[in-house]
Amino acid sequence: MEKETLVSDLEKAIQTNNISSLESLAKTAVEQFPQEAFGYAYLATLFSSKEQLDYKKAQTCIAKACELAPSESSYLVKFANLKEEQFLYEEARILYLKALNIDENNFEALKNMGLYELRVSGMFDKAKDYLLKAHAIEKEDKLVNLHLAELYYEQKNLEDALISINLALGNAFDEPTTVLLIKILFALGNKKDGLKVYDSLVAKRPDNISYRFDFAQKLYNSRVYGEAATQLKKAMDMSTDSVPASFVDLYVKALTMNGKEAEAIATLNTVIENEPDNYVYYNLRANAYLFSNNIADAIKDLKEIIRLLDDNNLDFDYREKLGFLLLKNQEVDASKAVFEAMISNTTQAKVGLYGLGIVAFSQDDFALAYHFLKKAKLKGNSDAEKFIYKKLNNYLSDIKNKAIAANASHIESNAASSMLQKINGKLWSFSSLDSQVLNTQPENVYNSIVNSFQSTSFVLTEKGTLMVKSVHAEGTVFHIIEENDQDLKLACSAVDGSRKYEMKLHLSLDNELIMTEKAGENIHFKATKLNEIPFAVSKAYNRTMIPQEMEFLGANAEAISSAFFKAS
Repeated sequence: MEKETLVSDLEKAIQTNNISSLESLAKTAVEQFPQEAFGYAYLATLFSSKEQLDYKKAQTCIAKACELAPSESSYLVKFANLKEEQFLYEEARILYLKALNIDENNFEALKNMGLYELRVSGMFDKAKDYLLKAHAIEKEDKLVNLHLAELYYEQKNLEDALISINLALGNAFDEPTTVLLIKILFALGNKKDGLKVYDSLVAKRPDNISYRFDFAQKLYNSRVYGEAATQLKKAMDMSTDSVPASFVDLYVKALTMNGKEAEAIATLNTVIENEPDNYVYYNLRANAYLFSNNIADAIKDLKEIIRLLDDNNLDFDYREKLGFLLLKNQEVDASKAVFEAMISNTTQAKVGLYGLGIVAFSQDDFALAYHFLKKAKLKGNSDAEKFIYKKLNNYLSDIKNKAIAANASHIESNAASSMLQKINGKLWSFSSLDSQVLNTQPENVYNSIVNSFQSTSFVLTEKGTLMVKSVHAEGTVFHIIEENDQDLKLACSAVDGSRKYEMKLHLSLDNELIMTEKAGENIHFKATKLNEIPFAVSKAYNRTMIPQEMEFLGANAEAISSAFFKAS
């Protein structure tokens, strides 16, 4: 048989998918032309067909073709395609590059190298170079335009992505092109056309649940709640096993936003009957009740969730939600009990303290509210910090001003006190600790530092005493009980009512001020004149104390700072 006739018949066999004819003709080609590559290439096509798939034989044949025709780039591309089918992308890449070394305009090699750089290596600039070269050769090629659209989409070049995807579209339905078109349209903010195209995709693939669910999500996000609910109901009906909670969640939300709260709750009632131990559905129903302003039934569902979970760490969010709903429902004692129970759990304490602060605030007990919120803030609750700033700022300013006024009056009445005159007008701050105590009872020392720092880091001026706590400047009123040239005994009380205590101050011969609040727990202070403190440090000190701002505390500042912040 003539070679031209044989090649023509082989091509016809491939086009008509006549596998038996392809096998017979390819074997004939190898027998008649054993030193020519084309017969081995057709055998490779045979063994890579789904009817006779055998990658090992296919690769052996195409490797022989490459050996017989080393300057034929198309055989290398075919070899690379076989590697890709087996997910051997690096081996395929080497073969594509070999093909391009032979023929730099090999369209298939350019296209596939572009796709490799786009999807495998993520080298978008290289991918663009290859794909644009391929596009210059075949401007109408739909795959090249699809890959260019994908590339532009990844690079956020949405206008060019839209141009390329439109070139990739054909008269026949193509799923990958349609999916990418939808992504591009929504990224451009064109929801109207995006939903229209998605509708056509779902119509073409009605069996695809994930498409239908994603379509419903986009409808919901576009506020087309009725159609979203319709699509979700179809998706739920298609589910052969139990319906995913995410489907039920979105379906209930869509119904609710469409004004069908009763239907949403009825749906959840049915789901809960079928799965009475699934706490997720109780939470969905609680949310639906809240949307209908039915706080009482929402509270019941939250209590059921906590009963089902029976785990303080898992039901954390639900306890918090329950506590605030009880408060909203005027069940103050029940709300307080929920938050008090949370305090004993290390991970929940900052929320429990915050909740108790809000409960106290709702009862106009600002001192107690601040007491709890301050503790929550110290544990890292940012909501407590914001609440203090927004709601209790006036309260804090008021108690600070009261402290200053009370102390100013007291100092004035004790103007002749020699001890007061010696310590007045200075910032007294930590300078050292008893090393023996520090080494033998570190926990006690930490606690001592915390207590002392929060209540006895002070400045005495002619305007009064401003007591500085670790997080917020607070007022403390003191009264002298006993005094002499070197000693003072003071009765102290925080203006917010949080603490009352006594302390002794002793001025040593080397001008250290030694504070004693509890027996055996002495803290030493050194004086820094106020006019010697840099403004930035002084300002920081009066705002809050952080380790970087404690340089002026003395030689042991780092150890003290470390101990203090560990304790707090």
